[in-house]
Formats: sequence, C-alpha cells, structure tokens
Amino acid sequence: EPRRETVIALMDCKLWVMPQLAFRNICQTFAHRRHQEFVAMLNAIPALQAHVDESAFMTLATVMEETVLDEGDEVCVKGEEQGVLFVVYEGICTVQGDRPRELKKGDWIGDKQLVENIEASETVVVASQT
Repeated sequence: EPRRETVIALMDCKLWVMPQLAFRNICQTFAHRRHQEFVAMLNAIPALQAHVDESAFMTLATVMEETVLDEGDEVCVKGEEQGVLFVVYEGICTVQGDRPRELKKGDWIGDKQLVENIEASETVVVASQT
C-alpha cells in the first residue's frame, strides 16, 4: 500500500522504522506462544484431561476469555458462577472456604464447576494483579 503522507526532515535526525511485515510476524509469534501457554495450562488440569480429547485443547485455549480484575475483586463467589473455570494467568488470588490457599499463575479453580455445571464451592478474591 503506498504511503499517504510525505515526511521531510527539517534537520538531521534518527528514526526507528517498524515495517508492517515485521510487526505482523512478531504479533503472530507472540500470539502463538501465548496460545501454546494456554494449551499447556489447560492440559495440566486433571478434570479436563479426563473429559476432553487431546486434540481439543488447542480449541479450548482459543475460546478462553481474558478478564482483568483489580485487587479485592471477587473472581467467583460460593454458590454462584455456575459452570465456569478460572485459570490464573497473572497475579495472585486467595481462596476462601474450607481450604484457604493462594492461587498463582497456572493454578485454577472451577474445574468441577465446568465439568458438572455446578455452582462455585468457594469464593476467590484477587490478592494482587501481578
């Protein structure tokens, strides 16, 4: 696509140039790596391994939605969020309930909710974003 504007330097200068093809390749590489990371995270969840064919993990990683929450926000509330799996990508969450614990990158909660379509059995709160 031809340039739509002409830039003329009024004095000597150094410019950084980002060709569109390089930009697109870098974005695609990053997206592929992140997708592979999601696949690995999902593949580590025993409940999914028991119910999902190996070939479906790539598709499952594609449909995951990124949600950004602030410190103190509730990820899920006991008795709500029916049929939802949560996987921590960044930050730390605290689980409140019978087994209080921290969740960090790669940890999950809600596998039973997802597989059995039941409500959350514990409340999870964001302890830190990163």
